Amino acid sequence: MRLLTPALLISLLNLLDLLINVVAVRIIGMSIIEIGLLNFAWTIAFVFFVRIANQLGDQGIARLQIIIGFVSVLGSEVCLMLVLKNGGIWLLYTSYIVHAVAYSFTRIGINAHVLESFQSNEWSLVFKKLSRNTLLLDAVLLITISRLTIGLFLQAFDFFILITLFIYLLGVLRIREPLFRIERVLNRIERNISRVITSVHGYLNLTSFENFNGSFITRYNVFYSSAIPLKLTIVGLLGFKIGNEFLFTPLPYHFVKTLEFDLNQVFQIYGIGKIIAFLLYSLLQGGITRRNAFLASIPLRVFTVYVILVSGLDQLTIAVNLGLLYFANSIIDSNLYLQYVESMGGYGTGTYSLVSEASSLVGVLASGFIYSIYGLSVLLALVGLLSIPEIVLAARKKDF
Repeated sequence: MRLLTPALLISLLNLLDLLINVVAVRIIGMSIIEIGLLNFAWTIAFVFFVRIANQLGDQGIARLQIIIGFVSVLGSEVCLMLVLKNGGIWLLYTSYIVHAVAYSFTRIGINAHVLESFQSNEWSLVFKKLSRNTLLLDAVLLITISRLTIGLFLQAFDFFILITLFIYLLGVLRIREPLFRIERVLNRIERNISRVITSVHGYLNLTSFENFNGSFITRYNVFYSSAIPLKLTIVGLLGFKIGNEFLFTPLPYHFVKTLEFDLNQVFQIYGIGKIIAFLLYSLLQGGITRRNAFLASIPLRVFTVYVILVSGLDQLTIAVNLGLLYFANSIIDSNLYLQYVESMGGYGTGTYSLVSEASSLVGVLASGFIYSIYGLSVLLALVGLLSIPEIVLAARKKDF
């Protein structure tokens, strides 16, 4: 339950992201190139504001960031409500840019909360649980809206704003910093020590700390030098994020304009995909950071991109493969993020997001152009080529 509120905040932002893109395609009538430019504006805003959020996050400040996210998401939703009533492309741009502000501060605030409130040996498990909860809540929201019909939902959008208000207020109350922000300091010390001692393939009993539920648990840590250079992790991240943008940026346009799905079908496809990803994540979460899972997820990702974009199969098949794609992405993203966190000792999580979104700029700008000029086969081939650094990274990964 402790991670339910952070997951719900992220799910609300994910839903708002999809809503803005769907409104851009269906109501405003943007072309695929214009969708790319809209997402480019979002990325530019995110890259700028995540640097500020990162500075706060490295100081262990979480609640203030949730408050900033709260104000920003309300501004984004009010602008989107005005777009629904009166139209206007610049209002839509404003809504999406302010959404980027909300996402940057909320996401980094939640990361800071986790990294300061949980012991470093729990980080991996906590982030897995957060991802799993987010997938489930994403699915519930999307399928609920598809059942209500998207038209009815948009007509009652002011009610959705009230729900957002309540959930963010809950987040402000529940997400806070610990009194002593020492967890990452201790982890950084341990990482520095590990660079000058012999690797220990086992557990070193350090001491006992009080767990968040009041009980005392033994704290264990593994001392080992990082086997994977940070630069290789960054290169893998670049390829992963650019490839993702080649798919996810044109995907709403592809569903609505090319495959001619109505909006309820689009939300249902995304919802079913999230449910499948959640089930797979729940069943296999214990092994997603293992080397074999990392390796297997890369060809799975390329195959699912082929089915979704190129095969021309039915709605259910596309939804199932979208779920497999979400799951493969979760495995890759988790491994990249955890390797980065270990290398940095828990600091600079905003820098990870910064590099991630900066690399997305290339994918966002190029995706619409490649989609419209060169076609889906070239897009698929590029996703495959960009996956090569991930294969090298996965092959060099060691399980401890």
